[in-house]
Amino acid sequence: MDFRSLPRIDDAAVRFLLTPRDVAPVADGARQAIYLQLRVRIREHVRRAGLVIEAMMEDCVDRTMARALTEFSENLTVGSKTEGDALVWLFSLALDEASHSVRAADHDLVANALNNQVGELAAALQPEIDDKSAPRSNPRLLRIYECVRIAVSNYLSVNRKAVRSESLAMYLRFTFAEMRQKDLARLYGRTPPAVNQRLSQTRRELRGVVAHCFDKEKL
Repeated sequence: MDFRSLPRIDDAAVRFLLTPRDVAPVADGARQAIYLQLRVRIREHVRRAGLVIEAMMEDCVDRTMARALTEFSENLTVGSKTEGDALVWLFSLALDEASHSVRAADHDLVANALNNQVGELAAALQPEIDDKSAPRSNPRLLRIYECVRIAVSNYLSVNRKAVRSESLAMYLRFTFAEMRQKDLARLYGRTPPAVNQRLSQTRRELRGVVAHCFDKEKL
């Protein structure tokens, strides 16, 4: 393909794509080329912003383009002469979708940890726990796991709910998905030192709220 023949991706191209009037085949081909190039631009914009990981990227791009096609006329005047406002609006839409992707993924991650991986979480917070033994044959482990699940759920339900949920998701990604601090910093828009501080604080808080679960079983 001769990329020199493709439309230039600028504000005019965005407006041409999002406000279709001419249904001629040539125009449709041009819109298709702009659409594909815009997906690449949005993908790179979100990646540079560090707000989503690869598994979320395509879904974020899909939702951005779907919203752009339906919301453009409601948010921007087609006749506006302000240079770059359509692209700025489109990229802000992408970052909004990226942030939504992270929040949704965090919610699912925390829910899954409490429902299906509470044994691993308990073992991470208390090294004396042997999570490799079968809990169904060990009533004490079952009691500990249920206590940990309730304690962490209560921890998430009080003060600073959003911050605590994000912090726990960050801790889970670091502990179980082996994400590095610099990757977490990009994902959550923090600095690596801030991530280190958040991880340490979260671990201290979690160990504090579940300590009674282990104490009463006399580990």
